[in-house]
Amino acid sequence: MQIPDPQLIAQIKERDECAFQQFFERYREQILRHVRCIVRDDASANDVVQEVFLRVWNRAGQWSGRGSAAGWLFRIVTHLSLTHLRTVRRRREQRLEMLSETVEQEMQQVPDELQKLKTA
Repeated sequence: MQIPDPQLIAQIKERDECAFQQFFERYREQILRHVRCIVRDDASANDVVQEVFLRVWNRAGQWSGRGSAAGWLFRIVTHLSLTHLRTVRRRREQRLEMLSETVEQEMQQVPDELQKLKTA
């Protein structure tokens, strides 16, 4: 017989590894599919799923019991997936800024190099 989600969450809150394993097995594939649809990268999706279940283990006490445990879980999944996308976008923007600065510095050096070639 399958243990209901609220009971599993209560047991996870008490650090019951068997309850956590059951919860993990129950939702892992659904969560992985959901995360893949959002982040569009398998390696990143696996990282986000790992973070989701770490969050469940560490914060099971934050589930209030109102609403479904699956709803709570998928809010965590969506939040962490979107946070991942924001982080990736920021990194990309920072790299572009750094590249732009590098190109600008190199372009400023070009006239100096040309002047050296002319005088040589």
